[in-house]
Amino acid sequence: MIGALPVLILIFIFQSKTIFATTGIKSKSMSINKHSNILQNANRKTIRYFIKYLPLLIVSLLSILFYQNLSSQNNSQYGKLTPKNHQLSVLVGANQGFVKDANFSALNYSENGLLYALKYVKHKSNRKSFFQIDIDYSDSDLTTITSEHFTSLSTLANVEISYLRKLKQPKNEQLTFYLGGQYFFSLQILDWLNFEAFSFTAVNGIGLKGHVHYNINKKSMINSSLFIPLIQNLSRPPYNGIDEFILKNEDNSAAIIFAGEIATINKYLGFDWSVNYSYSLFNHFNIITSYTLRYKKLPKVNKMIHLQNQITVGLTYKF
Repeated sequence: MIGALPVLILIFIFQSKTIFATTGIKSKSMSINKHSNILQNANRKTIRYFIKYLPLLIVSLLSILFYQNLSSQNNSQYGKLTPKNHQLSVLVGANQGFVKDANFSALNYSENGLLYALKYVKHKSNRKSFFQIDIDYSDSDLTTITSEHFTSLSTLANVEISYLRKLKQPKNEQLTFYLGGQYFFSLQILDWLNFEAFSFTAVNGIGLKGHVHYNINKKSMINSSLFIPLIQNLSRPPYNGIDEFILKNEDNSAAIIFAGEIATINKYLGFDWSVNYSYSLFNHFNIITSYTLRYKKLPKVNKMIHLQNQITVGLTYKF
């Protein structure tokens, strides 16, 4: 499963490639590249449209599986919970937050938009460890009370891959603790008036993750996790505008996203905290609701603070 990491990263690089490519509109060759930029903007809209409605296709597939599962449980096994080692979840919800990016604007912005998320979990058969992949994407509107003319766009994407092992079991058998590590890739792009002003923050690194799981009863459970980044590669533009490096690599998003410097807690502070409630509908399906709080802060030059509240609801298929 670790081999899926490059594929997941490439998905987001491809999605962001056309976004950064559009920054060529400010170059000296603007008139020569006019038709190229139109195509790039069209590609950007196409990719966003595809990503936006991809979860609906997955939900449709899960609905078919749900119906098949419902039809097959008209016997005495209805309601039995057979342990499953794989879980695939599709969630849709809202992303609401606060953004202050001195590299982008001196204004304070509120952030509101839809959020789409995918989650895959693989448990060891003995339940002593588990492997998890989380992906979420959001297009949000940035608004400020200063003026309606400064309304901007925010594109957010996160990939998280974690492996956690079970700690010593407490006396309460309903309660289980896990601890492990996580790789994460986070991309945020702020855009005002088709890149007349823009900023981005691209981070990929590793950190420590803790997880607690509590079985309320045979059908419902609640879990919570806390992730703290420790060391990461941080990429940011030097100022609000296009510099020589971005112009030179406008067709190579990977070079822009992964160029940067190694940052620890002195340059990048943050945490992710989530709470999930799951209720078992049938042997193969759970309904799940989730709340996630994300916080990141760059305390150095061109300070940035980003706080997100994410609430989602979805369906989990267990197999």
